[in-house]
Amino acid sequence: MGDVAEADLEARIVASDGTELVAYRLHAEAAEPIPSPAEAIGSPESLDSNESLFLAAVHLEQYRHATRDPEPYYREALKRDASDSRCNVGLAKLMMNRGRPDLAVPLCEAAIERLTRHNPNPVTGEAHLQLGLALVMLGRDSEAETPLWKACWSDAQRSAASFELARLALRASTNDNDRRSETLQLLETSLQLNANHHQASHLKVAVLFDLGRDAEAMAVAEAELKSDPFAFGVLFELASRDAKHWDLYDHRTRSEHHAALELAHDYTNAGLHTRARDVLTRCLGYSTEGPGAALCRYHLAAAHRQLGEDQLADKQAELAAAMPRDLCFPNKYEDIAVLREATDRNPADALAPYALGNLLYDRKQHDDAIKCWQTSIARDPSFATAHRNLGIALFAAGDHDAAYAMYETAFDLNPSDARVLYELDQLAKRLGHDPRERLDRLDRFPSLIEQRDDLSLERVTLMNGLGLHREALTAILSREYRPWEGGEGRVPAQFIFATCRLAEQAIAEGQAEEALALLQQTEQWPQSLGEGKLAGIQENDIHYLSGLALQQLGREDEARDMFEQAATGLAEPTSAMFYNDQPPEMIYFQGLALQALGRDSEANDRFNRLLDYGQTHLDDDVEIDYFAVSLPDFLIFEPDLNAKNRTHCHLMMAFGRLGLGQTSDAAEHLEQVLKIDASHQWAAHLTRPNSSLAAHA
Repeated sequence: MGDVAEADLEARIVASDGTELVAYRLHAEAAEPIPSPAEAIGSPESLDSNESLFLAAVHLEQYRHATRDPEPYYREALKRDASDSRCNVGLAKLMMNRGRPDLAVPLCEAAIERLTRHNPNPVTGEAHLQLGLALVMLGRDSEAETPLWKACWSDAQRSAASFELARLALRASTNDNDRRSETLQLLETSLQLNANHHQASHLKVAVLFDLGRDAEAMAVAEAELKSDPFAFGVLFELASRDAKHWDLYDHRTRSEHHAALELAHDYTNAGLHTRARDVLTRCLGYSTEGPGAALCRYHLAAAHRQLGEDQLADKQAELAAAMPRDLCFPNKYEDIAVLREATDRNPADALAPYALGNLLYDRKQHDDAIKCWQTSIARDPSFATAHRNLGIALFAAGDHDAAYAMYETAFDLNPSDARVLYELDQLAKRLGHDPRERLDRLDRFPSLIEQRDDLSLERVTLMNGLGLHREALTAILSREYRPWEGGEGRVPAQFIFATCRLAEQAIAEGQAEEALALLQQTEQWPQSLGEGKLAGIQENDIHYLSGLALQQLGREDEARDMFEQAATGLAEPTSAMFYNDQPPEMIYFQGLALQALGRDSEANDRFNRLLDYGQTHLDDDVEIDYFAVSLPDFLIFEPDLNAKNRTHCHLMMAFGRLGLGQTSDAAEHLEQVLKIDASHQWAAHLTRPNSSLAAHA
């Protein structure tokens, strides 16, 4: 190739007829320097302007950030300027996504007041569009028309606004062909600006058929199906007029409940309740069970009621209420009103308030969700999951005792649910319950332990914390673990902890050969742990203990080599946010190894670093890192990050004091650790009377 540059090369794959399938060539910009890494967005109070706050909120929404909520950024901007149009509209849209259009209306109105201060025709119609949509969501159709028409001033919003106006006209038309003609004109406007507006195309087909313009309807339908073969609404319209299309409709929708629900929502929002009823009836004719079936019945009941078919509505609502509660997953705004109506109409229905609670909690309407679950439990106290969900909500609301009682009830009602047992144990851990009691409870349910790696690991962790290291190691090695997100490093950590503690015991008993044999197991992790060693992993503890064992055997040169290895590595203490952060005990073992090498000043430096970090950061106000994607803790119960930080700092200070020989001071710090976390492994180990490690310090 000689002097040929990579940018001069091109790779191409072509078919036998010469058609190019794929090609690649290095573009000049590919050789440009790598851009700077992204920077974390600061707290709302720290940002310099409303524009910065708006852009931060938009970014967090756009990328669905895992640990940051856009709402505080909008709120901070509105605290600085209550009429900021961008942030009022942004927050209004967020409120509508959370099922609170009532909160969106005044926000949009405030934005419009600012935007029209100098000109009745703002550059963008976004605020008017969102106000119209919020009013539609609230059922205030006549009020919605004015802002929606105003939104049509702007090309960017005209398609969406015209489509919503078309639905309003259709809802008001009943059998009025004039209003249907108006609907058609609005749909044409919507499609002129957005030819890929599939809902508009579907509605256009329906209106054309209703106006008797079948040939035009067929032409639009054919064009739409060519663009989107899975245009369920168009297929339904065709099948409703010619039965030969039913097979294709059923095949492409797979007679699936959620496909039927989406289509029924489109018809309901256009006031076409007969079609909505027929869509749901056909779907339930194929399948009356499975995810979505109960919701189909609730929405079918609503459609019947809109058509004045109250007896049929009551029948469907009763059938829905009797369906399995674990297969009902509402997720749309349209579900809220339907489930509320079902809850209010039938005082025996425990499913509707349960499902509504799930939906509202997801939309951050926590207080209303709690009331819904309480209603469901009052109507049927036997459903375990309602108690479990209420337990989660009560814990988040700060009522920890009530939350634990709910979880106990949930598990008592369904003692075969391994997930609830795991969550109950995590809540007990979070609330500082005695680790022996936790282990005793887990030991009563071996079949449930077998079902979940995380539950098995928690049992092993408790064993290690209680000094049952042999049993813990046996339990670890007798199971085949699989990796799971959030579990990275946790199984190997317990394997190493158990192995090292057994090696310590062996050294204390003069069994150095046994200690070395145990420690050699850590050189190559068993495949059953489910993960291999990370590059650069810190093994100061293993090297230090190996040095002690070799020293006991009189193999001084080998012992010294091990102490040298144990004395090297990262020596700067850090926080304990991620699973691969530097553990403080590794710095402690570095200090012990340096002491063994006679390098006392260096050892004291390590111990003092631990002390200094703990003293400096003990009262830090901690938050989850902006770029965190995987955290070591179970987050269904919001963690107390400040308490976790205090635990970490007290442990560092305990290690530092212990290394400096200040055992009484170390004991005080360990006592503080156990007050915060009764199940803390290292604190429990170091305070145990026969702790051989403490004796080496």
